[in-house]
Amino acid sequence: MFFGNFCVVKVVKENKITKHESLITKCKVNEDWTMMSFKLDLVKFKMSNLDEDIVALIKKHVLDIAWLIGKTVKVELNDTVILLQSFEDYA
Repeated sequence: MFFGNFCVVKVVKENKITKHESLITKCKVNEDWTMMSFKLDLVKFKMSNLDEDIVALIKKHVLDIAWLIGKTVKVELNDTVILLQSFEDYA
């Protein structure tokens, strides 16, 4: 998160049970961004990996986000920028 000239990193784990202290640093000039990332607790859901259907669903949600707000927000999936210029790109 970005607040004025400071960047704040907050890490929570174990379904928000474990919360780490916030890390506050000085941001670069004009640095304004928000990054969201997650790592699924596969053990909790009795899974050893994500099957193809779940991965496809997550990718579809990223494409939905890129289509809805991608003109004003840079959307990335696995370090690849998702650019959707038309409905055909989305479909």
